[in-house]
Amino acid sequence: MNQLQQAMRGEQGGGDQGYRQGNNGRDPLGRPQSTTGPDFGDSVEVPDEIDTQRARRILEAIRKRLGDALSPALEKEYLERLLDMQ
Repeated sequence: MNQLQQAMRGEQGGGDQGYRQGNNGRDPLGRPQSTTGPDFGDSVEVPDEIDTQRARRILEAIRKRLGDALSPALEKEYLERLLDMQ
């Protein structure tokens, strides 16, 4: 609660410990503030081919572990939840 009050006071100009100090013109999710102009997507990085291949290898490993009959049920449930995140 104290942090929220300090952030609100700082946003209203009442102190140096406010929300806007040190956020480099970005909102809490890291997006540029609307006052900094349009976002042309320069900060967005497209995955390289190596990243895509690595993701495929990870998915294959997860699927392989799911097919293993000796894996505990708890592990299988976890792996299934990982696959559902896609």
